[in-house]
Amino acid sequence: MKPIDEFLMADMGGTNIRFSVCRCGEITPPRRYKCSEFDSLSAAIHFYLDEERIAIPKSFMLGVPGPVLEDVLTFVNNPWSFSISSLKKEFGFKILKVVNDFAASSMAIPYLREKDIVSVGSGKVFLDHPKVVIGPGTGLGVGIIVPVKGKWYPIETEGGHVTLSARTEEQFELIKKAQRLIGHVSAESFLAGKGLSFIYYLLGGEDKTLPEEVMRRGQAKEARALKTLDFYFSFLGNVAGNLALSLGAFGGVYISGGIIRQPGVLDLFLTSNFRSAFEDKGARTDYLKQIPVYAVITHDTAFLGLKHLMLSEL
Repeated sequence: MKPIDEFLMADMGGTNIRFSVCRCGEITPPRRYKCSEFDSLSAAIHFYLDEERIAIPKSFMLGVPGPVLEDVLTFVNNPWSFSISSLKKEFGFKILKVVNDFAASSMAIPYLREKDIVSVGSGKVFLDHPKVVIGPGTGLGVGIIVPVKGKWYPIETEGGHVTLSARTEEQFELIKKAQRLIGHVSAESFLAGKGLSFIYYLLGGEDKTLPEEVMRRGQAKEARALKTLDFYFSFLGNVAGNLALSLGAFGGVYISGGIIRQPGVLDLFLTSNFRSAFEDKGARTDYLKQIPVYAVITHDTAFLGLKHLMLSEL
């Protein structure tokens, strides 16, 4: 197969879509737009290409916030819907690859540099074992990559929608409160950005307080906001530990996504009870102590992963 010298890339989330172009292996600076500013994905693509004065490329690599199972895609956290075949025909793409956004984030992990990650606790990476990526943002993304004959292969998941479990009586009572309001309480219910607002409300705070405001109040040492963050990081550690156990993730667990990269949040995360919650699995506590966890602090994972997926044989 002839190498692809230039292709369009897009990282589509629940709130924003970002575009970039890969030319001869180099990724151009991404441009970010609010999805709400456009009626469709097609309109957003046209706007980006026109604004950047770029001719329609022959190839397009797209990450979307949901499973890619059929030709027509719809999403939980994004109002757009589109047909893959129709999009390919409209723009005349010779190659159009569409993947779950966390398949892309996962594929970036082997290519991250030391300065892109921060270690959270103990553990040692085993290169022949799966790696797991968990991304709290507008939603809660979960991605996995597994090594097969010296190459990494992504597994697309909807792991953010697993049922949330409690480790303590206090957590159990909080989940019961949430269940009375929304029914099924998934990991995403508490661990997406809106989950910070929800936990804060359940603890007696104002309804619909923005996640950014909860984080700001936490940094200002407001008691309710600190309690919210305590619950948040503990639930995140519990979910991450469950995934690590289920998948034998000795390749490492990587916490990515927009929440962890908000100003000041990394320090709160690193001093939180995340790691103790991650390891708190009874007879398998020592097992989990051996699995390394990293906070991903770079913003470039999506496009790095999209680039390698386009250039791979997948």
